[in-house]
Amino acid sequence: MKFWFPVSRMPKKGGDWPLVSDMVAKNQRLLVFTSVRSKEQSEGIAYQWNYMVENQCKIIPTSKFLRLLCSLFSNRHWLN
Repeated sequence: MKFWFPVSRMPKKGGDWPLVSDMVAKNQRLLVFTSVRSKEQSEGIAYQWNYMVENQCKIIPTSKFLRLLCSLFSNRHWLN
């Protein structure tokens, strides 16, 4: 927990995250999320859906490989 970025500093409602360099300078560079809502209150672990948004895949899949990537990543919030 020494390096955990505290839930209290996580941006709410689409706010900006701090720069990684600022997080490193404060030794708070580890982001930890959980899929269990109650753990945010009980253990101080950020509930993922309070800080993530679901993006739609913007890749136009033209091959089997791109369709696979699109299906994998669009459900995991990694594409812009």
